[in-house]
Parts: sequence; structure tokens; C-alpha cells
Amino acid sequence: MLDYVKMQHNASSNRNQDLSRIGNGKNPFVPLVHEYILILKKLGPYRLDFQLPVKKKLDIRDSQCATWRDVVYGVLRKLGKQTRLSDIYAEIEGHQKTKTNPHWKEKVRQTLQVLKKSGKAEMVTTGVWQLAAA
Repeated sequence: MLDYVKMQHNASSNRNQDLSRIGNGKNPFVPLVHEYILILKKLGPYRLDFQLPVKKKLDIRDSQCATWRDVVYGVLRKLGKQTRLSDIYAEIEGHQKTKTNPHWKEKVRQTLQVLKKSGKAEMVTTGVWQLAAA
């Protein structure tokens, strides 16, 4: 499919129009400034290819693309100041990220250490974490 935008030049709809009056009830006519032209090629008798703009919401704990770092950092942000390791586990447990990794708790602890080394998280005491001060 090809998509073209054709600008209108010397069209009768864009001559001598007071644009301040459009849409206020005095002049319901909207001047034609451009038009869209779609050129489709049918690839088969039953097939029609098209695209739709789609808006979706996704929990990163269920995303295959999200890293463990994304997930653990997101949990720390959600839970707030000082967070126990058991609360971090509870936020992640049962989601797709844990179902594909039988050693997910170890991965969470490893990720917390990575976040600590990068200056994103701090260990307050054993088993208690928080985001690093900005």
C-alpha cells in the first residue's frame, strides 16, 4: 500500500476565504487544502493487508521484552521508600517473568545488586532495599 498526500494548488475552495469565520456558524464551508490518496494492490482474491493504530497496556512483569532490571526497579518505585525483599517477591510472584525462570528469586537478588552497583538502589539493612537518593 502506498500513501500519498497531495497538496491542492489554485483550487476554488481555497480562494477568497475568510478563515476566521470557518466553523462559527456563519460559514460552514471548510476549504480543501490537501487530500489523501491511498493506492492498494490486492495480493490475492481473499487477502487484504491493512494496519490499525492500536493502543495497549502491558504490565512489564508479564512482558518478554522487559529486563529484570526494568521489573525490579519498577517494583522499588511502586513500593516506595524502604522495601523488604519479601514485599519485592510478592509484587513479582505469579507474573510471566517468574513462570519462565524457576530461579527468579535469585535473579531478583542479583538484579538488586546490579542496581546497587549502578547507583540506582541501596541496601538499607539485610533484606531491606530502597531507591538511591537522586
